[in-house]
Amino acid sequence: TLNATAHFTLALVLAHRGLADEAVKQLRSATYADGDFALAWYHLGTMLQSGGDLHGARKAFLNVCDLLNGLPADAPVAHGDGIQAEELRALALMHHDLARKR
Repeated sequence: TLNATAHFTLALVLAHRGLADEAVKQLRSATYADGDFALAWYHLGTMLQSGGDLHGARKAFLNVCDLLNGLPADAPVAHGDGIQAEELRALALMHHDLARKR
């Protein structure tokens, strides 16, 4: 279905169980269902980075930054358990730079 939150939650469970390929599929479904789901893009980036897809990871991290750039720094990120926009943006930039250096 097109329930981004359900896909995201399932992806986290799959990733925790070590099923990276399935987690990436669910994260892609989450971002397809809701292209503005910054945390799903961030987790997709980290999963792709871990799997060696550095180009895909960089694109995902740039999407996070683009989505968060217009928000106040202290805005809470949806489904982020209290993380603020600026914190997630800084993490995405850090991962983007790491992926670029490899």
